Amino acid sequence: MGEYVKWMITTHARHNILAECGSDNVVAIEPQLVITDLAKLYPGYLHYRCPAFIDSLKNTYVVKAPFDFSIKIDPKERSIQADKDINFLQKYIQNRINDSISTENMIASFNYFMLFITDDDIELEQLPCLYHTSEWVENTQVITGKFNIKKWIRPIECAAIIKNSKPKDDVTIINIKRDDPLFYFRLHSKNDNKVILEQETNLDKIVHYTEITRVTSLVKTTNPYLKLPILYKLFDRFRPKKFFSKCPFSFRR
Repeated sequence: MGEYVKWMITTHARHNILAECGSDNVVAIEPQLVITDLAKLYPGYLHYRCPAFIDSLKNTYVVKAPFDFSIKIDPKERSIQADKDINFLQKYIQNRINDSISTENMIASFNYFMLFITDDDIELEQLPCLYHTSEWVENTQVITGKFNIKKWIRPIECAAIIKNSKPKDDVTIINIKRDDPLFYFRLHSKNDNKVILEQETNLDKIVHYTEITRVTSLVKTTNPYLKLPILYKLFDRFRPKKFFSKCPFSFRR
C-alpha cells in the first residue's frame, strides 16, 4: 500500500502568483530517488544491493538545480552577488545576514520554494547530499529540518551555511548548472509505507495551494519559534480536511 504526495514550485510573492512561479514549475526537474540516480551516475557499486543501504535511503530523493547561475560570496563585505540581473538576485538569492554570526560563516538561501501536498500522515526531512557532488554541495552545509507536511503546509527552500566565508576568508564563486544536485529530502511515512511522489501540473491548484501557505509562512513574523506540535494544533482548524476526494494520480488507491 502506498501513500501519495504532490509536489510543486511555489513563491513567497503576494501578487501575480502564477507569473512568479509558473515558469519555475515548467523547468523544474523531477526529484529522483537517490538510489536510482546513483545507479545511473555511478553504476557498479556493490553496496547498492546492500539491504541496510537500500533501507537507509528509502523514500529519499535528490533535488537538482533547474537552471544555470553563479554566485559570488564576499566574506569581507558580507555580500552575495549573482551573474544575473538584480531581479534574479532579489527573487532567488537571499543573504541571511540576520540569521548568521558576523564573525562566522555566512548563511544564504537559494529561494526555489518546493511545496508538498498530501492527505497522508507524512514527515518531510531535508538533508545535505551525502553521495552526490557539485560546487554547491562542496561549498555549503545545507541546513536540515523535519516537519509533518500534512499538519503544517509550508514550502521548503535550500538554506545553507557557506563554507570558508568568515570575514578573513577570500571571495568564493560557486557555479551552479542545471541538473546539479542541491539537497536531499526524505519522506517518512507513519506506517513505513512506500511514498508515491508526483508533480502537480494544474496551475490553478498551484495558485490555490500557494495561497494556503500564507496562513503558515506569516505566523513566524508575529509568533516566531513556536514548537511544531503547537503549530500543528493551531493550523488543524484551518487545514482543508481532505485535499483529494479520490486518488490524485492516474490510478486508484
